[in-house]
Amino acid sequence: MTSTSGFKRISAKNSPYLYLKVQLTRESNQGDLTPAFYKFTVTQAIQENLGVVGAAAQVDLLKTWSGGYAILRVPNLMKEKIWAALTLYNAGKSGRCAFRVLQTSPYLMALAFDSRSTEEQCLNVH
Repeated sequence: MTSTSGFKRISAKNSPYLYLKVQLTRESNQGDLTPAFYKFTVTQAIQENLGVVGAAAQVDLLKTWSGGYAILRVPNLMKEKIWAALTLYNAGKSGRCAFRVLQTSPYLMALAFDSRSTEEQCLNVH
């Protein structure tokens, strides 16, 4: 049976992207993290652990907010490598830092609420 409606079915198995909710903590808290600095640190972590070819992977910084939290969109084919590169990274330009991957999902809306915590953590999308 073929579909003529023009819609393409995307399931969790063949989703092109994976969304990561991460937290960047720094040893020296020197103000808030800007999106440009956050993106630079993510790229630096990937390049240090995967080389120049790995740093060419399309990693999008979708949202950042206080406390070092961010939402990243990574290609599904590179998810394990990028996750490993982020967790292995520990030395930024402004001192030691660490990434923690808090949640992952093939759907962006799944990151809006953390069912494991007692308080609701809704993303404020404006």
